[in-house]
Amino acid sequence: MQAKSTDSIEVIPKRLFWVSDNKPPRGNNKAFFFCIDNDLKYIPFFSDFGPLNLAQTYRFVVELEKL
Repeated sequence: MQAKSTDSIEVIPKRLFWVSDNKPPRGNNKAFFFCIDNDLKYIPFFSDFGPLNLAQTYRFVVELEKL
């Protein structure tokens, strides 16, 4: 199943796609979408905008494995 967004990244071929958007994709009943925005908050170190820290990245991977 291929993601319809042109901004998607295929992580695991035909199984897992990463999409960054402000609303969930529509029109694909066979796909499962989830959002981590409310669970993993970015806490800036010094007015930066970098990625999540390693502990939050680990939490994301644990949740992804559950799915």
